[in-house]
Amino acid sequence: MSSNYPPGVTGREFEIAGPDSEFESDHFCPVCYTSQPGFVMTYGGISWFNCSVCGEDMEIDYESSFPNWKESQYD
Repeated sequence: MSSNYPPGVTGREFEIAGPDSEFESDHFCPVCYTSQPGFVMTYGGISWFNCSVCGEDMEIDYESSFPNWKESQYD
């Protein structure tokens, strides 16, 4: 099967495929020093949090901070 992607590009990269999941959540922001609401994106086992107050983007270990987050999305 032929693809229009350049050599070495599969189409499953974050920039092409987008995040595995996206949701809103509270998380501690080291810039604001408080737990703030924000937006979480996950891709390939890595999670990023964007603080809605200061706009800071940070990589977080969401699964160890909130081990039941997947189940809580469906409550």
